Amino acid sequence: MRTWTAANARCSVFTFKQGLLSAVGHDLEIEVGAFEVRWVAGAVDATFDARSLRVRGAIVGGRLDPAVLSARDRAQIDENARGSLGAASHPTIRLRAAPVPDPPPARLVGQLTLHGQTQEITVTLAREASGWAATGTIHQPDFGITPFSAMLGALRVKPEVRVALHLPD
Repeated sequence: MRTWTAANARCSVFTFKQGLLSAVGHDLEIEVGAFEVRWVAGAVDATFDARSLRVRGAIVGGRLDPAVLSARDRAQIDENARGSLGAASHPTIRLRAAPVPDPPPARLVGQLTLHGQTQEITVTLAREASGWAATGTIHQPDFGITPFSAMLGALRVKPEVRVALHLPD
């Protein structure tokens, strides 16, 4: 059995802007500050604390730029993210995936429970120089989540968010 947590691994959620006023918004990287991923006999059992989401910064020119957002902006984004997920009533996000049949890169098919709803999800697992990368896309409406919007919908988050886990050796 192998276990990773936020102390020795990283989990990021990437959101992307859209809409008429998207030029005033930001694509974001949001860090999951509390999680546990267990790998047992090739199967995955992972839990993520929805209350632990914290914005790392805006993505500018394909790179993380933490200086773009003020402390007030960060606090508001954190509150919006946790609110969209219903973190107060659904604090635990869980992924369970069957054993990986192929050597990496491989596709894990599992069950993701998010916002009180469970749906099938596919995660790509690939070998990196220093460990493993697991990535997947979540379509928020599939889990009963309405993507964030502002200014009467002229600025909104795309329904798809990308999740990336980096698990060191």
